[in-house]
Amino acid sequence: MGTPKKKQESRRELISPAVAEKIRLLMTGKRMSQELKVDMFPNVLEGVKDILLPLVSWLDKLIAPEVVFADCPVPKVLEKRRGVRLFESGVMDIWLTRSGKWFLCFRGSDRPKRAHREVNSRQLAKIMLRKSDYFLRRSLRNADILEEIPFLKDIAFYNVMLVQFVSQCFESVKTLIKAREERLCIMKEWLNLLHEFGQSLDPLVSHDRTVLAKGYSIFGRTRHGESRCTADYLCPEALGPFWEVLENREPEDRGYREHVTEHDLESLEDLLERIGYIFDEIKKTKEDATANSIFGFSSGRLPFTEEEVAVLKEIVDSVAV
Repeated sequence: MGTPKKKQESRRELISPAVAEKIRLLMTGKRMSQELKVDMFPNVLEGVKDILLPLVSWLDKLIAPEVVFADCPVPKVLEKRRGVRLFESGVMDIWLTRSGKWFLCFRGSDRPKRAHREVNSRQLAKIMLRKSDYFLRRSLRNADILEEIPFLKDIAFYNVMLVQFVSQCFESVKTLIKAREERLCIMKEWLNLLHEFGQSLDPLVSHDRTVLAKGYSIFGRTRHGESRCTADYLCPEALGPFWEVLENREPEDRGYREHVTEHDLESLEDLLERIGYIFDEIKKTKEDATANSIFGFSSGRLPFTEEEVAVLKEIVDSVAV
């Protein structure tokens, strides 16, 4: 099964240009600059297309709203057609589409059916070269100088049709990206506001408060140092069954002691994660487990006692204070 055409024309992954591609394009430009021939214009257009085509799917927009008056019907050729406008003049606008084709919109055309046309780079070069006199007059402050000094014409022609054309394409895309960056900055401001709004809903975060939750466990001293003998419990009373286990065992001076860990809970998420961790420990422990069977293992935990539930309620109640 092949990929549907619409899928192929969707946005491509945007990646940086490869070093080899940079070298190839820049060397091509340098070779053209040594010859100063306008018949290289199709190659210039291909170079512009190769560079900008990866950006088109991220910057393009519907062409019709840009070239058709609001109260006029949209020509069929413009329906759903998208592109990036790279060049504007009194004669025509030039758009680059996702397919890699150039789309031309001729201004003031008395033939509506020919006012919009899709062309390749060679066809576009021919059209623009035919209108080169207009582009020369438009770009030079005093085009009459070319009549007085004819040998300037080739350089002026090359500069207007190749160098300035690429420069305008650059400025057009630069303007689009700048506008996109400005919109992204505004979007980030709204997004940050959403984040801050979410934090304001948390009674601990918004009032810069913390809730203290203590964990009580038993540690024992061994030859290798101290080690945890029980999981954390929410109150010292919950350790009662373990102390009873120690009392019934043969007396050993292992230095068992109660250890208290303090947890500063800075958000509702911290509180729920702490409670969730305790629940996980309970679920991982066998239902018939006793203080005697899990003593000495830091991962086993007995279910909540009534005293622990009371402590937990105090913690939850303190959140809203």
